Amino acid sequence: MGAAAVLIAPLLAIAGLRFALSNQQRLEGPHAVHESGYVPIGGRQQWIELRGQDRTNPVLLWVHGGPGLPVLPASYASFLPWERSFTIAHWHQRGAGLSSTARHEGERLTIDRMVDDGIEVAEYARSRLGAERIVVVGHSWGSLLAARMVQRQPNLFAAYVGTGQFTSLERDGRDLFAAALERATRAGNTSAIRALETVASLPPTDVRRMDVVRTWGKTEDVSDNPLLLYVAPLLSPGYAIRHTVSFARGFAESRADLFDEALRVDIERDVPELTTPAFLFQGRDDWQVSTPSALHYFEMLKAPRKETVLFDGGHLVPMLQSDAFLKALVDKVRPLAVRQSPQS
Repeated sequence: MGAAAVLIAPLLAIAGLRFALSNQQRLEGPHAVHESGYVPIGGRQQWIELRGQDRTNPVLLWVHGGPGLPVLPASYASFLPWERSFTIAHWHQRGAGLSSTARHEGERLTIDRMVDDGIEVAEYARSRLGAERIVVVGHSWGSLLAARMVQRQPNLFAAYVGTGQFTSLERDGRDLFAAALERATRAGNTSAIRALETVASLPPTDVRRMDVVRTWGKTEDVSDNPLLLYVAPLLSPGYAIRHTVSFARGFAESRADLFDEALRVDIERDVPELTTPAFLFQGRDDWQVSTPSALHYFEMLKAPRKETVLFDGGHLVPMLQSDAFLKALVDKVRPLAVRQSPQS
């Protein structure tokens, strides 16, 4: 009886928290929108969720990173304040999260295929919500997809926002290693110095080297806390607990499929110009991508308007600095996507 109680108590606690959080997420009112389900995108059923307190607000499409790692199940509460100013479209990319079955057996993911998918999702959200143009926010790996989406179909987008901006694995590996070694040397951390020197001869894009850099270079940013990725999804009221397995599998399989192609990406070469306004909202202490490289990319990027905003924090500033990030979106980006009232 005692052992059973020990097992049941955590389950009851999780169920209670999920119920409370589901009430927190409820959207009510005549203009609210909360739709979720599978939509045919690129010939596959892919999961899209639309949420907002007023469906006439500007539409914001969130393009998640990974590859294969939807962030919403781990950070649903962070986006709730955004829903007062935007209608947010969350898309689980082909092979990721609730779209993990969208990739058929033997099918390999490619960047071009996912960019095409993203354009279809943007067209769906725009049509479904009656918006002429939408804002796209690309996070981490998603910033590469979003930038290419805007490059390919600029007429769909009012603005591009990159955060945790991806530039190239080569630059990330080079810059983050140098920064980690400098930090370890300054702190006199002999364990860190020894670990970094052990992998120093490996290529900057070697996974073992990158893991060591992130282990010893990381800040106190919660983006380095595995609880955010592995425990929070258990509490997310929008996703059944059984889906946590598909989330982990989708991340592993997507990373395996796309890593070799990602090695060849250089966004300065591939997306040197955008014909829509472009914004970089970046954490100063990002240990997943190189902030100096992201800043350099935006310096050379050609765009009709561009602006950089730096936040205290790391890779997950949209979630961990949610209010400040939202304020920047509302002040700088939202006016570009506000819908015009019909003429009387």
